[in-house]
Amino acid sequence: MRRRLSQLWLLALLSATSISILIVMLMLNQQIQQEYQSMALWSEELGNYARRQQAPPATLLQALTNQGYRVQLVRSDNDKVRVWVGNSQSLNLQTARQVLQSGNPEQGYRRIDGDLYLYRTSAVLPDAVVVIYRPMMDLYTGLVTMGISVLVVCIALLLVLFAVFRRLVQPLTQRLHRADLQHSMGWQHMSGIALQLTESHYILDASPRFKELYGAIDGKRFEAYLHQACEQRVQQCLQRALSQQQVIQFDCQLVNDHGEHKVWSLNARPVKHAGRRYLLLNGDDISQRSHSERKLLIEQQRLTTYFNAMQTLLVICDPAGVVLRINDQIRHLLELPDEQVLGRPLFSLLPRSHAERMRQQWQQMVAGEPPNEDLEYPIIAANGKSFLISWRITRVEGDNPNDDDFLLAGVDITVRTAQQQALTDANEKIREALQEAEAANRSKTIFLANMSHEIRTPMNGVLGAAELLQESTLDAEQAGYLDIITKSSHSLISIINDILDLSKIESGNLEIEFNDFNLHDLIQDLYQLFSDSARRKELALTSVYQAELPACWRGDMQRIRQVLTNLISNAIKFTETGQIHIEVSAAVLSETRYQVKMSVTDTGIGIAEDKLEHVFSAFRQADSSTSRRYGGTGLGLTISRRLAVAMQGDILVESKPGEGSKFCLSIPLTVGDARNVVAPSEPRKAQALRFKGQVLLAEDNPVNQKITLKILEKLGFDAEVAENGDIAINALRQRHFDLVLMDINMPVVDGIEATERIRDLGAPRSLVPILALTANAMMEDQERCLAAGMNGFVAKPIKPDRLADAIAKVAPSLRVDE
Repeated sequence: MRRRLSQLWLLALLSATSISILIVMLMLNQQIQQEYQSMALWSEELGNYARRQQAPPATLLQALTNQGYRVQLVRSDNDKVRVWVGNSQSLNLQTARQVLQSGNPEQGYRRIDGDLYLYRTSAVLPDAVVVIYRPMMDLYTGLVTMGISVLVVCIALLLVLFAVFRRLVQPLTQRLHRADLQHSMGWQHMSGIALQLTESHYILDASPRFKELYGAIDGKRFEAYLHQACEQRVQQCLQRALSQQQVIQFDCQLVNDHGEHKVWSLNARPVKHAGRRYLLLNGDDISQRSHSERKLLIEQQRLTTYFNAMQTLLVICDPAGVVLRINDQIRHLLELPDEQVLGRPLFSLLPRSHAERMRQQWQQMVAGEPPNEDLEYPIIAANGKSFLISWRITRVEGDNPNDDDFLLAGVDITVRTAQQQALTDANEKIREALQEAEAANRSKTIFLANMSHEIRTPMNGVLGAAELLQESTLDAEQAGYLDIITKSSHSLISIINDILDLSKIESGNLEIEFNDFNLHDLIQDLYQLFSDSARRKELALTSVYQAELPACWRGDMQRIRQVLTNLISNAIKFTETGQIHIEVSAAVLSETRYQVKMSVTDTGIGIAEDKLEHVFSAFRQADSSTSRRYGGTGLGLTISRRLAVAMQGDILVESKPGEGSKFCLSIPLTVGDARNVVAPSEPRKAQALRFKGQVLLAEDNPVNQKITLKILEKLGFDAEVAENGDIAINALRQRHFDLVLMDINMPVVDGIEATERIRDLGAPRSLVPILALTANAMMEDQERCLAAGMNGFVAKPIKPDRLADAIAKVAPSLRVDE
């Protein structure tokens, strides 16, 4: 555009110059014609003088000279041409001769002495010619001045036009220039698109980029390229740009002929030209950015979903503690609108008693101190209810410390704390109950021990006296009465032992031993033991031990014997006719482990199906009449099953009333080593062992003193009695004793304390063997005795053979071989 304007101005200048030259030429031509006329007039004036045969006056010639004319009046005389009068001598007379000959005037240009002259030659007489010359330079000087004046005037006019053009046309020119620049530089090279639309949204023009992407635009509206989802919104934006006459920015999706769409960010700029309104659209492709923003939005929505779906209470605060965001969980807990939570300090949600403490901790945390692992602070809901929250605070660093966020993750521990408090209270009550139960159990244990002691102490006297009487001479009636006393005493002792066993099991103090033993021999011993009882009731007693089974096993032989003894005893007791069958079988569990089943089958009274489990309940039998008819406490099977369970087994029962019962002890056993089996020693009678030595008997009961002294005398001992532990200690200090028999429950100093004090006396008195003689048959009592320093334990009532075996074990040097 600027180039065109430059050409226009050059053309205007050339035109002005041409016009000036043309004017000068026209004026020159007019001047020449006027000069010709002046020359003709001057020639006529000079001709008048020639006709009158008068020479022109000098004044006339001088006037011609002043006006720049050169004049000669030429006459012909006899074919000779000569100057008659004139003001110049250098004129060419050739032209004069020609005019004299032709008689016609001549005018034109002629160069004389290198200068150009305008001349006129005219005949005034047949023999006289006037020749007039005038230098062209005289004419040029005025014409040049006039031409310059005209040129100046034209240039002035052009300058005036230029000023008017600059003021009126240049802004439009500049706009056109900018538009041309934008069109040439923007539309041709812009990365985005540009369009010109009518008010009806028809496309008038488009950038090459748009045409490249979306094809021809002839007769199409902008809506033809819009995605259907955004068409209505874009139309509203375009209409608003026209109505409000302001630039409107919007995003839209444009679809090409192949169905591919891109997202564009466009600016709609309204323009007005020649009374018509247009829209200029330009923008850039933001498809990638839109895709990234859409993914970011989806990710933000997902995070928001996670944020709100978490059961944890989540709060985001700025460094000042102002709440920026909360999740749905705490929103439901508080029951407050967001405007009452967001933008307010977190501390406002806390009771006053806790807000200041949290504010101080918050300031320390913002200052750089690491937050505590867990902070417990209550918050108050809209209904005034307080919730105890366990907070964990995480600092999320920003570009600078002022941009840091603080994430508070909280767990409502109100219920848990209440439950813990309730649990603590309950545990305290349980502890108190346990303490009471332990106290009751200790009381029970003490009671049982005391009862055992109180019962066994007189029973010791009864049985001891009975055994001593058996060694004397008695008639048949006396022997019968003595047998009744002995059996009744043993029955009472059996009941006491059952009660003590049940107490051990219930208190958890029952211990199971694992030793190698011969089960086959055990079954044979039991068979021999109950043979007489079965024969007296005319019952057939049989036993079967499967031949393929190992004989040696590892387990608690005494407990197995106790259970089988109870089962066989019951079978004999409740069977009037028929047989008792003992059988041992097993199922393989592994290479060396079996599930051993020891069953006792009888043909007795049987048990109803709904009463089968009752027989294993303490102090209960299948029928109350059974106890009245057959006797017993109902503890045998209870103890037996609990012993079986303690050995990781059970007792199974099958029974039908009137047909009999089958009780089966089923326990897992491991195959034992026959080399480790210790054969049971043969029972010895009191007279089988003899001893010699001094024995100190610490016993407070006079009856037991007499019985025990008599047994010791029969065993060969010299014995001395001490009524309590203190007397026994003093006796040991005064003289030497080979053995001490120590009762546990004695006045002043009991047997435990006395033993401990004896062990502190120093050698050799502290080395004396001490054997406990007590009615306390509980396992705890045995452990207490051994822990105090005693060497052995003999439970009352005392049998001579058991006492002899115990003495032989703890003091073998006192034994005398016969």
